[in-house]
Amino acid sequence: MNESFCNDFKEHLLTTKSNKSNKTTLSQNSAVSYFNKFKATLKQAFKDGYLQTDLNTKIEPVKPAETHRNFLNIQELNSPIKTDCNNPLLKRAALFSALTGLRFSDIKKMI
Repeated sequence: MNESFCNDFKEHLLTTKSNKSNKTTLSQNSAVSYFNKFKATLKQAFKDGYLQTDLNTKIEPVKPAETHRNFLNIQELNSPIKTDCNNPLLKRAALFSALTGLRFSDIKKMI
């Protein structure tokens, strides 16, 4: 294990094909996440004595891509409040999700 291996792995993450499609590469932020986990593993391996040098400090992280998030405005939030729904629990869960940002799958686990 050396710096060259670590940098080759970083380059692999930035150029490898996505599991979702053979036509696109892994997203930049997925590569960031995977490489950060790799760097944390290197750091822990050094602390535990498996590596003689702290490679984590010698390799540069992958720079994250800037992301844009869309948010609902107040009128869009008020629309489902005024809408009738046959399932009041579903309506409350949808409003709770919109107001908290929790995913449907997380809310489903709470019900």
